[in-house]
Amino acid sequence: MTSAADLAQSLEAIGSLLARLEEAADPPARACAQGVVRAVLDFHRAGLARCMDIAQQAGPAGAAVVDAWARDDLVSSVLALHGLHPAPIEARARAALDGACPNGWRVAAIEVRRDVVRVTVMRSGDPRRAADSARMRSWVLDAIGRAAPDADAVELVGDLASPEATGLFPVERLRSRRTAAGGAP
Repeated sequence: MTSAADLAQSLEAIGSLLARLEEAADPPARACAQGVVRAVLDFHRAGLARCMDIAQQAGPAGAAVVDAWARDDLVSSVLALHGLHPAPIEARARAALDGACPNGWRVAAIEVRRDVVRVTVMRSGDPRRAADSARMRSWVLDAIGRAAPDADAVELVGDLASPEATGLFPVERLRSRRTAAGGAP
């Protein structure tokens, strides 16, 4: 079984390779490599979409399998990457932030518009005992990044307001086409 650290290393390697690809001096070679990555992602998306269809057609047993996939960190992330996750971004973001906040903070609101997750975070309780802003910001971004890697960005408002949204996943431009809720492109 692959560990979370292995998965993080894989994503970091992908991001690094994509950054190097962007810097390639030969535009036709860069475009060709990007096309190959897009084609592979599209192929995988089609296969995963078919798996989802087969599972959903299997009735309650298939629904249980899809549920298990949605709860598995790796499978859930892959489904989200391809626009196939059975739960909407907002539900996944809410579930991720329902856990215990770092001391002295609370998540006041979560909303999603055009795949941008907007999180209102407020200080609560004794500010001397509160976790620092950097820790809270990191907690929110990590939680959303794990639960909704298909979100285009996270915007922090309230006591953690940031001037611009923060991107989450380094391969947005290579992602398969997004799909509507029913799985249709």
